[in-house]
Amino acid sequence: MDSLLIAVWGPAGAPGRTTAAIGIARELARAGCRTVLIDADSYGGAVASRLGLPDEASGLAAACRLVERDGFDRAALAAVTERVPAGAEPDAPAFGVLTGIRDAVRWPELAERPLRSVLAALAAWSDVVVVDCGFNLEADEEIVSDLFAPRRNQAAHAALRAAGTVVAVVADDPVSVDRYLCARHDAVELAPGARHLVILNRVRSAAAADALERFAGIRVAAHLAEGDPDAALQAFSREIAGIAAL
Repeated sequence: MDSLLIAVWGPAGAPGRTTAAIGIARELARAGCRTVLIDADSYGGAVASRLGLPDEASGLAAACRLVERDGFDRAALAAVTERVPAGAEPDAPAFGVLTGIRDAVRWPELAERPLRSVLAALAAWSDVVVVDCGFNLEADEEIVSDLFAPRRNQAAHAALRAAGTVVAVVADDPVSVDRYLCARHDAVELAPGARHLVILNRVRSAAAADALERFAGIRVAAHLAEGDPDAALQAFSREIAGIAAL
């Protein structure tokens, strides 16, 4: 099976990016894929908190430091990766997790060059890599005069550029839909060769999905009902697993 990198992104606000990324990683692990979930949200990651993992130290930041020190190999990566069961059963498969930065001021630790190396290594050692990205895809060079300064959005840029599939998570409300449509161009521009899919979260009616298809030609790949996203995520992740097996 060839590795597939899935960048999970979504517009500003809280459309459910982390919930979707965790659910996709869990279901892919249950489907038999060697899966790693990365929290690359440079505005403050939430994967560790959602999974009840220690968040004093960022696994992803540690992996980036290892790359910078030429100490990055499979054993070193395993040492900074958490293992999370994909179910409550005693024999449930597990997926790896590289936790993110809880404190947003630490965003310079997620530099693009070492992050690209981490993504490439994980792609070589896993079947599927799921990356929870920050919302902002703005080109930092447009707002930073120093060409050599760190770029806050470089983590999201690196993930989307490496992605084979980009999953956009959009809340079922007019503000989230409008924000997504405004930012979609940036996502497509960063990942022109990727498959772009949309998950509509907290669905209460068919209005948002109808509007996306009618006015933007965008078909929603999965509808996550308010309060009960699991069944839809299972079906969606099975589809993703099929893509990974191609």
